[in-house]
Amino acid sequence: MNEETLLKEIFDNVIQGNRNTEYQGEYHNLEGQPGVVELTQKAIDQGIDPEKIMVESLTQPMELVDQKYKSEEKMGMNYLESAICVDGAMEILASPLHEAGINQSIVVLAAGKGKGERVEDIGLKIAAQLLKGFGHEVVDLGFDIPANQIVDFVKNFQAGYVWMSSIDIGYKTEMEDLVKKLKEEEIRDEVKVVVGGAATSDRFARKIGADAHYENVFKVNDIMKSLKSCTDFANV
Repeated sequence: MNEETLLKEIFDNVIQGNRNTEYQGEYHNLEGQPGVVELTQKAIDQGIDPEKIMVESLTQPMELVDQKYKSEEKMGMNYLESAICVDGAMEILASPLHEAGINQSIVVLAAGKGKGERVEDIGLKIAAQLLKGFGHEVVDLGFDIPANQIVDFVKNFQAGYVWMSSIDIGYKTEMEDLVKKLKEEEIRDEVKVVVGGAATSDRFARKIGADAHYENVFKVNDIMKSLKSCTDFANV
């Protein structure tokens, strides 16, 4: 299979949510056929530029899936399936991209769930999957992580984004502390802070000095784009 055909195959399989031979794809007609993971490995084995694979066969189809979701041509589940495909491909591309000097932006996740609560923040989990689907390296620190620990991680790994979520009002204090501590460490300008979850609001995010607030996790791509281009609060 020549380069152009192979890259197109990966592109089409991302659109259809076909991760590997065990998946059926969006229309349940692709089981047993090579999916995004196998085709990406094949592209690497053929010596195709990893950045070209990422941009033309992973990022571009995810942008198209994003548009189709917004126009209601695709459901949220289909959106996630495509993101999972890209996540699997990026695991294969991670080393070749690093060797080529191309580093993924690091996004740190942290959520608050309140003492004694066992309910996971599903919204943040979905956001994490979509972020990975758009090529970001995601590090999930877990629940109820203090702001100072998040700052330490940001400094040690030069993370460019922190997404925090809370379904309990108690964790809002850590969100506010994070912004303050980033300023104290003189790295606030280097890190974008996004907050969300049932306990937060747009007004709260602005008050603590965050860069954006999210209500709908399926707007992850819009938020990240806005954060890269704006210098003030990202309205999405």
